[in-house]
Amino acid sequence: MIDYQQWLEGTRESLDYKTEEAKLDFVHVVFDAMKAQGFNQAELARRLGCSRAWVGQLLSANANPTLGTMVKLAETLGGSLKVRLKLPETRRASDGTVRLPRALAAKEEAMPDPRATVAGRASRPPEL
Repeated sequence: MIDYQQWLEGTRESLDYKTEEAKLDFVHVVFDAMKAQGFNQAELARRLGCSRAWVGQLLSANANPTLGTMVKLAETLGGSLKVRLKLPETRRASDGTVRLPRALAAKEEAMPDPRATVAGRASRPPEL
């Protein structure tokens, strides 16, 4: 029988959990910026040129905004959107190249060449 701690750790490693965490982090930053600038969802909607209902949906737990929408929101709030990829610690070799940890290097070797084509057109990147 699995105990609660094992279940929780497994859940935290799931793609769904990590996706929801990233979306909630973004929404929290938006709300913090709105509060700091002293305006509400109606004012954000006015600045975005959309309805207040749309803003409400966008800031809900069920939203899945595109990067374009996130950029527009950030700029409307006077900021910018920067996406950062957190990788495990890497080592720099004497020749200046970056060495990936073994687990990542093995995954990289197993991935198909993204420039490969299928029937004369570029193939889709692999699903993660």
